[in-house]
Amino acid sequence: MALCIICKAAPPDPKKPEHILLNALGGREKTTKALCSRCNNVLGSGADKDLADSVQFLRNIANLKSGTGNSAPMIRSINSEGIKFNLESGAKPILKSNGSSLSVEKVDRRIKVEIRASNADQFRELLKGAARKLGIYDSQEIEKFVSHALTNGKAERRLSPCPVVNQNFTFGDGKSKQSMAKSCLALWNELVDNEEVCSSRYDLLRSFIQTDEDSGSHSHLSLCELDYREINDYDKIFESHPNIIWVGSNGSGRVLGYFRLYNIIGCRFELAQKEAPPNRSIYLVSNPFNTNIRKIQEGNFGQISFEWLEKLDRKLKQDPENSTRSLQHFLSVAHDRTRDDFVKDIVYKAWNEADIPEGECLTHDHVKILSEKIAIRLIPSFIRKPLTVPLKIKGLTQ
Repeated sequence: MALCIICKAAPPDPKKPEHILLNALGGREKTTKALCSRCNNVLGSGADKDLADSVQFLRNIANLKSGTGNSAPMIRSINSEGIKFNLESGAKPILKSNGSSLSVEKVDRRIKVEIRASNADQFRELLKGAARKLGIYDSQEIEKFVSHALTNGKAERRLSPCPVVNQNFTFGDGKSKQSMAKSCLALWNELVDNEEVCSSRYDLLRSFIQTDEDSGSHSHLSLCELDYREINDYDKIFESHPNIIWVGSNGSGRVLGYFRLYNIIGCRFELAQKEAPPNRSIYLVSNPFNTNIRKIQEGNFGQISFEWLEKLDRKLKQDPENSTRSLQHFLSVAHDRTRDDFVKDIVYKAWNEADIPEGECLTHDHVKILSEKIAIRLIPSFIRKPLTVPLKIKGLTQ
C-alpha cells in the first residue's frame, strides 16, 4: 500500500491533491500519491505558508496570479512618506482615509456636510446618512435632501501620488526551505515509485521537512546549499524568471534536488546519499507570468544536471551579486508590466469619464477632454504631491 512520503503513517489522500510547486507560486501540477491529509494541512499552514509569505511582495508588484488563477495578494497597512495605504495586486496603492467618512454640523445657521467617499454609490448612501443625522427619516424627504445636495453641493477629488514602497525580500524565510525540499521529494516521487521514496534513504530529508525549526537550523545545514550561480541556458518560452524544480541521481544512487525561485536564487538539497535508482532525473518548470506555460519532463533542464549541482560540494566561490542582479532585473520586468497596466487603467477610466459614445469618431473636443482627464491622473505621480480637483457629481444621481 502506498504511504505518505512525509510521515509514512497514512496513505496519500486522493481527495486533497498536493501542488508539487506551490499554488501561490503559480504551480498547477498536482499529485494525489504524495501526502496524507494531515501532512497536507500541517505543511500547508506552516512551511508552505512561510514560502508563500516570503515572496508575497514580489508577487504583488509583478501581479503574479496563483496556479488556480487567484490574484496576487494584497499588502496591507503600509505607511510610506506619511501616506497610509494598502497595495492591491499590480502594485496599485489604495489610500486609507483619515478620520470619519461623514461629518454633519451647523455653522452660522447653515448646515455643513462633509463626506469622504470612494465611489458614487457610497457618496449617495452617506448623503442619506447625513439626512438621518439631521432628523429626516421619511424616504421621500431623504431623496429630496439628496437631490438638493447633489444640485447645490460642492465636491472635490483628492488625487495623491503613488507612494514609494520599500520592502525586503528574504529567501528561505522561516520554514520556507522545508517547503522547497518537500516539493523536490514530491517531484522525485512522480518519477520513482512510492515504495522507493518511503525507504529509509530519505529519512533525514523527511526529518528536515517535518522539523519545527527555522530553515537556518544548524542540525540540518548539511542538507541545504544556497546557489547564487546564474541560469540562462533554457527555452526562452519560460521568459527570464521561471520557477524550477529539478531532482536527479548519479550512478551510485545519490539524489540531489534543486529549487530555484523566480530564477533569482536556488537551493540544493540532498535527498538520499546512495543506493537510490541511478541515473534518473526529472524537472518541473513554469513561467510565473503565464502559468499556462509549464513543463514536467524527465532529463536535465538547460545547464541544471547532477554534475552541475555536485559542484557545490567543492564549496565554490560564488558571487551573491548574481542574485542581486537577477532580482533587479525581475523588478525591472515587473515595473514595466505594472507601468503598462497603470497607463491602460488611466486611459480606460478617462475614456469612460469623457462619456464618448461607442463608435463615434474622436473630435477635437473629445481629445481635449481625454487629455485633461489623463493629465489630472498623471500629474500627482510626476510632481510627487497631492492634487485636488473639482468633481462633477451629475453622475451620482444616476
